[in-house]
Amino acid sequence: AGSPMDTAKGLDGVGKVLYYHGKYDEANTALEKSLTIKKRELGDKSLEVATTMHFMADVLQKQSKLNEALKTYQSSCEIRKSLQGQDSSDVAVSLGCMGVLYKKLGDYQAALTHFEQSREIFEMRLGKDNLTVAVALMNIANLFKYLGKYEEAIRTHLESIAIKKRILGSTSNHPEVAKSLGNLATVYEKVGRFNEAMEVNQECLEIQKKSLGPKSQDVARTLKGMGMILSEQGKLSNAVSVLNEALTITVDSVGRKHRDVVAILIACADALYLQGFHLDALSKFSEAIAIMRGILGNNRPHVDIARGLRGQGNVHLSQGNETEALTNFQEALDVYVEAVGKEHADSALCLDLVASTMTKMGKFDEALKKHLEAKEWRKSTEAHAKDVAANLVYTADVYTKQGEFNQALSLYNEALKLQTKHSSTINTPAIAQTHNRLGIIYKKLGKYQEALHEYEQAKEVLYALYGSNHLALSVVKMNLGNVYQHLGHYELSLRCHQDSLDVKKKFLGDKNIEVATSLGNMASVYERLGRLDEAMDMFRMCLEIQMVKQNGRSLEVARTLRGMGAVQRAQGLYDESIQSYKDSREITIERVGNNHLDVAQIALAIGGVLVKQEVELDKAESMFLEAMKITKELVGEDHQIVAAAMRGLGDVHRESGKVELALKSYRTSASITEKLVGPGDNLDMAATKYSMSIVLRKLGNPEEAEKHRLDAERVFTAVLGPEHAWTLRASTAEGEAL
Repeated sequence: AGSPMDTAKGLDGVGKVLYYHGKYDEANTALEKSLTIKKRELGDKSLEVATTMHFMADVLQKQSKLNEALKTYQSSCEIRKSLQGQDSSDVAVSLGCMGVLYKKLGDYQAALTHFEQSREIFEMRLGKDNLTVAVALMNIANLFKYLGKYEEAIRTHLESIAIKKRILGSTSNHPEVAKSLGNLATVYEKVGRFNEAMEVNQECLEIQKKSLGPKSQDVARTLKGMGMILSEQGKLSNAVSVLNEALTITVDSVGRKHRDVVAILIACADALYLQGFHLDALSKFSEAIAIMRGILGNNRPHVDIARGLRGQGNVHLSQGNETEALTNFQEALDVYVEAVGKEHADSALCLDLVASTMTKMGKFDEALKKHLEAKEWRKSTEAHAKDVAANLVYTADVYTKQGEFNQALSLYNEALKLQTKHSSTINTPAIAQTHNRLGIIYKKLGKYQEALHEYEQAKEVLYALYGSNHLALSVVKMNLGNVYQHLGHYELSLRCHQDSLDVKKKFLGDKNIEVATSLGNMASVYERLGRLDEAMDMFRMCLEIQMVKQNGRSLEVARTLRGMGAVQRAQGLYDESIQSYKDSREITIERVGNNHLDVAQIALAIGGVLVKQEVELDKAESMFLEAMKITKELVGEDHQIVAAAMRGLGDVHRESGKVELALKSYRTSASITEKLVGPGDNLDMAATKYSMSIVLRKLGNPEEAEKHRLDAERVFTAVLGPEHAWTLRASTAEGEAL
């Protein structure tokens, strides 16, 4: 029989064989027996003990027992340092393995420190042109990426690849070359260099399939990277297919409770979320978080947990669940800051998401402070252009909600320049979103042609990315419908809104807040067309959803009440209309203050009802003047609200017998409307012309009066139909005011 040490070494060999066959529990049992023998024969501090402990740590790492593995590597390393010195090759190996563990545990600064120490020892002992040094450089480059230092990461990866190719040959199919290529691709993807990322990944995949086989875990990791790039490029169906292939290979190889499975689940959930499959996305985010927390065991912070929480927040926000979204984003932010610090790009982005959710909740001052804080965080890191642009967009969103449109417009344009300059393609989701936001601003400014242009740009980008059946495209179509309404193209507006509504219901269900928004927009068009019962039914459905999904004091509820007031006015229910407008005004001022376009629109509406009642004309006049004052201060004179207020003042003057002042007001209104929408057929212009015809007749100018009346009748007939009340009134020279 051999000596006890022979037995121990035999057990080491058995442990290695079992390890390489994936039988980790049995491998660990063999190694524990070997360690017991070695400690008994040689004491606790021998190199043989350190060797077995090091290999036990390898096994523990494969079992995802990361904290145990780290402690075991540390113990092995301390023995090697005491016996071999601080600069031995074995110590360098231990330091490198510990760096890997710290990275997996999310402690990136500790990981970087250990990798740097390992590389310095290897360079000193082996020289720079050595495969071990190249691997150490690759590990350091990966840490630079996690720390947001992308240019350093790219430079270090290229240095590692160059060394590997010099040693292994420039056309080598060696797995080590593939590993560095794959890691480089992830950095290219992170900074938006998608074409380069895909090319490098394709080279990596070919090497891996030849050297490792098509079902290796490395192949799965590369497929995951390619799936994420396809997702970034908007090729979402292809992305999900590739990611599912990666998931199948990974689960077959290492089981479901593994760090690689977590990364693929999160990538797949992101793609499903972008496709609008929210329940599937939430399920995968939740599974990823649960697996990662199970692996860590002690609630240790890790970026993958933060990514899962952030993903859940995005889904909840899309569903209108702002409170849940804010909780998710805040939890994710706490994890990011603890895991990687405030200097990391993902931490700053998550802070922007917290602030953006606050904007949606009407907490504008808090939101603006947090966006500015995120901007400061980015100054301490190599913030990429797309991250800076995202911060600009989010900050502009706050100014938009506050009614500071020129400030918002400037920031959106600045963001768009960054996005287009630093992207390899103009077809990215971020670019489409910025065009859409620009369209919103131009619409609020009354610049409808510019708004149409921006929305069409957004639609083209999104169609190229996703095709016609996507939630993001449904939002742009809804916005197009709103502009067409203002231009008087009501049937075209309804088609856009119906297309948008159909897609939203398909992906979100009938009771989603986005569905409510589309219902409210369609109701407004029906009100303009005189289809009042349909309009009121839609507003009620809209309000029902909003009251369930949001609190009863949201800006969206206020806008729905304003729409209902317009229908009640058209139905002749003036007292009910005034009450709806007053309720809307109270909520609006509570949410955004007095100096906001929504307040101006409500003042305009109240003035219109008072004129219809032919009472309190002084109060009606003050309402119109208030609407004009707010609008001029915010966006200037050339705006639809100013035009409508001037027409309202004309109505007040007409009812007061001041027909010359009335005519002057109507002409000013017509001039503004023509600037905004052009000289073509428009309902607002037709309404103004009809009002002008009434006062012109009173002023003894029947020829010009008749010309305006006929123009108005023609437009009313074409747009509203021959049986509409406005058309019937305009059909005779003695018709009543609208």
